[in-house]
Amino acid sequence: MKMLDGFLTLIMGALLVQGCNAFGAFGCGELQSKATFGSHELMADQRTVLFAAEQEYFYSCEYCAECTQRVISKGSWAIGTYDIVSNQVNILQRFQNRDRTRQAWRIVSLAGSRALVQGNSYYLLNIPTRQLTPLPIEAELAQLSIAEQYPPSDPQLLDAAGTLLITLDVEEKQTLNTYEVQSWVRHGNGDYTRLGRHSGISQQQDSIYWWDLETRQPIAYSVTTQTLQPISEQQYQNVLANATTPEPAVHIQPQLHPSAHFHIGRRQGNEWRYELSSITAADLGW
Repeated sequence: MKMLDGFLTLIMGALLVQGCNAFGAFGCGELQSKATFGSHELMADQRTVLFAAEQEYFYSCEYCAECTQRVISKGSWAIGTYDIVSNQVNILQRFQNRDRTRQAWRIVSLAGSRALVQGNSYYLLNIPTRQLTPLPIEAELAQLSIAEQYPPSDPQLLDAAGTLLITLDVEEKQTLNTYEVQSWVRHGNGDYTRLGRHSGISQQQDSIYWWDLETRQPIAYSVTTQTLQPISEQQYQNVLANATTPEPAVHIQPQLHPSAHFHIGRRQGNEWRYELSSITAADLGW
C-alpha cells in the first residue's frame, strides 16, 4: 500500500510540474484575448487622440506554468489615431511580440504632427506619413561622456522638427529635499546643446527658462533660434508668475470597464460631462 501511495505521489508531482499538457486530451485551457487602450495624447485640434493599444492573449488555465510561458510570446500592439467627432480610427503602426519580453509601446510626448513614442527604444513618429525613426539617445549620450544615469525621466518633444529636451539627474540635495538636474537639447539632426544645471525649468511658447546653478543667473533658450541668452531676474520672475497651463476643452482617459473604451470629457460651463467612445480597443481590426 505504501508503494502504491509513493507511486501516486510521483505521478501527481510529474503532472503538476508538466502542467496541463500532461493531461493530453484536456490541453492547456481555452485561449482568450483582451484588448486595452494604453497611453494617449490629445492632438492640437482637440478632437484627435493619438493612442497605443494592446491585444493580449492568455489561457483560461491560471496555474499551468507551461501555458504561462507559451502565452508570453503572444500579443500585439497598435499605434493609431481616433477622431472623437467622426469615430474614425486610423492605425499607423502595428507591432507583434515575437519574444518573451512583452515590450510595451506608449506615447511619450506630442508636438504638432510628430510624436515621441517608446517601445524597446525611443522613436520619432511622423503621424501623416506613419514613418517611425529610431532615436539612439542612450548611445549618443554615452559618446558625449555624460556620466549621469539616463533616463531619470522621459525626453520631452519641443517641436515638430524633432527637438528634444533631455533632463539628467545630477545630485540630490537631501537637506533641502530638492534635486539638481542637467538639461540638454537634442536637435533634429542629432546635435546636442547643453543648457546647464538647475532645479527647475519653465517653458512658455518656444522658449525655456531656468535659474542656472553654475552661473547664478537666469537663462532663456529659444527653441526656434537655438540660442542661449541671460535674462534679468525681473524677467525671470515675470516668467514664473505667468507660468500657467491652459485648460483643455476636452479630456480623454482610458475606460477599462465594462470594456476598453475611451472616456471622453467635454467642458460645459464649469462642469465636465463624460461619455464613452463609440469604439473599443477590440474594434481595431487585430
